Amino acid sequence: VLIYVDDLGYGDLGCYGHPIIKTPHLDALAAEGMRFTQYYAPSALCSPSRAGLLTGRTPYRTGIKSWIPDGSGIYLHRSELTLAALLKQAGYATALIGKWHLNSDLGDPAQPQPNDLGFDYAYGHNAFQIPTNHNPTNLYRNGQPLPMQPGYTAQLYADEAIAWLEQHSAATAPFFLYLAFNAVHTPLQAIEKYRARFPGITETKRQTYAAMLSAMDDSIGLLLKKLEQTGKLNQTLIVFSNDNGGPTTRNAVNGSLNTPLRGSKCETFEGGIRVPM
Repeated sequence: VLIYVDDLGYGDLGCYGHPIIKTPHLDALAAEGMRFTQYYAPSALCSPSRAGLLTGRTPYRTGIKSWIPDGSGIYLHRSELTLAALLKQAGYATALIGKWHLNSDLGDPAQPQPNDLGFDYAYGHNAFQIPTNHNPTNLYRNGQPLPMQPGYTAQLYADEAIAWLEQHSAATAPFFLYLAFNAVHTPLQAIEKYRARFPGITETKRQTYAAMLSAMDDSIGLLLKKLEQTGKLNQTLIVFSNDNGGPTTRNAVNGSLNTPLRGSKCETFEGGIRVPM
């Protein structure tokens, strides 16, 4: 299980030292496993970072040089060997749930889609949620557009991941799940019960960001619980990381902090490329 999140600040997890934001499920993973404090993302931007993650190649060599705008015709080529394709060749069932952003149109069959690059199953979005994280209208399943999906995105992705795992819980073949949350990328929108967890954070954007992060942590907790219930938890390698540093100095500032690092998303200072893992 490879969990990849979006625009997370380096210092915003409990296990990386944040005194207020509590991420108990991620903190437990870090405590029971290994916490990397000098891990660097492949890029300071989302699309090249994801290309590097899945191919193991310097992102420029894949042709993914920056984030991919809608309709630009930029994509990860079918000739690339991805982690999913490699594991599929070895007999793994493979799924992408969440953010893809390695082409410019998830519904265009002329562009390589997740199913063309090693994923048996794909459910999710491309760049960011439209119109917001509540009831998104831009989700696709295996190349087909879906109607508005009622619910909050972090929960939708956790539910979809759990449903997929249930289908494979009794199977003898191994599985690879790439769970790429949209959180904590803009648009910033949180469920009020999570916002209420942070009365001490008075700045609205920062409080919303903390609430989105807390909701994502709870969703990861549900996934871990399902793995435990199916007897797969102790047989499963779980990796958590982030595509790039938090955007603290650009137009899409999301309330993240890269403390104690200098720099931001889009920059090659530490704050743009050194991320939790």
